[in-house]
Amino acid sequence: MANFSTVVELYRASSRPRFDGRSFSTTVVLDDTLSFIIKSLLNGNKGNGCFEDIEIDGEMFDEDDIENIQSNIRIGKKFTYTFITPKNGAERFYRSLEDFLSINTLKKGILPNNYYIAYNDFYSLDDDRPSIIDKIEKICSIITLLSEIAHYHDTKSESSNYRLVFVKNSDSKSTSVALETCITEKMLQIDDINDDVLKTLLSPEDSASPHHLEKIGIFRNTIVEYTIEKNLNFEMLICNWPLFLKLYNNNLSTYMSGFSFHKARKDIATAEAEFAEKISKIITELTGKILSIPVSLLASIGIFKLNSTPEMSLVLSGVVLTSFLLHMVLVNQEKQLNIVTHAKDLAFKSFIKNSTSYPKELNDDIQIAIKELTKNQAKCQKTIRLFMYLTWLPSSIAFAIFLSRFFI
Repeated sequence: MANFSTVVELYRASSRPRFDGRSFSTTVVLDDTLSFIIKSLLNGNKGNGCFEDIEIDGEMFDEDDIENIQSNIRIGKKFTYTFITPKNGAERFYRSLEDFLSINTLKKGILPNNYYIAYNDFYSLDDDRPSIIDKIEKICSIITLLSEIAHYHDTKSESSNYRLVFVKNSDSKSTSVALETCITEKMLQIDDINDDVLKTLLSPEDSASPHHLEKIGIFRNTIVEYTIEKNLNFEMLICNWPLFLKLYNNNLSTYMSGFSFHKARKDIATAEAEFAEKISKIITELTGKILSIPVSLLASIGIFKLNSTPEMSLVLSGVVLTSFLLHMVLVNQEKQLNIVTHAKDLAFKSFIKNSTSYPKELNDDIQIAIKELTKNQAKCQKTIRLFMYLTWLPSSIAFAIFLSRFFI
């Protein structure tokens, strides 16, 4: 069944005669391929194009007399014809790339499915695609994606292109730009036309990311900033597309660095407060437990009032046992302090590891936090050791009194 591809086959099989924008005319010697193509087009829908001025071996034929024409189509005969190419909107034959770029659908980012450019001998369904066609497709993709990112675009307008409006909001005022979309040959001279950034911004995966709206906002603001600063229209924006993307990536990196800075500062403050609280809790528990030392001290001094050896031995044993139990409690507190210290070192290890990527202000905060926690840790350690010595003071006094009663 004849279709647009069949017309392209006829044109190529006829050695690509001159195409005037409406039709092409030539004389060919019929072979199997040409005979099959011509018969298919004669029997097909005229929406796919039609013949006129048919001449076979010098004899003129009425193009509507299909049966008579087909009966005279034989291999080796000379077939002279004019073929009017199909015009189904943008899906048609074009004389040149310039003609193709002038169609309105491209200005709205819509690439026709079936088209043929005679000068370049390119058919849209060909496997071998010239680089310039790839660039056109990229620009069409950019137009389509930008129309989704823009604050406003006139989708219902009957104009030949889009008018993309981007707004940059600030505390004092709002600034906007309106870009009239187009595709020109000048834009096709750019080598690095990339739509990956736009595709990523509008992908479902990025839409679910925590900073998606911020990224879209930064992209819009960058367009306003860049086009106003450079006084660019849409054509010049695409011509400077690599530089624009570089500016956008720099702006995005600045934002993400600022976010990481504030997040890291918040994490440091949280970690500092958490470990300071744990160390303070250990000291508070020590204070409660060490109150038993004065009681033991009074008991040890009370040995002076005792006369019998069994009574003194019993009190001495009680004081020594109390000192031992308190000592074990303090040993346990010291182990808890070591665990907290180890956890603190692990928590701050990642901050220290990434310190080279942090600004000086954040590095100073990290060093201050570590210094203060280390001071608290050392103070707690000294307090525990002091209490360990003090726990044995009642026992030492009781033992000294016990011995003095027998040897002095």
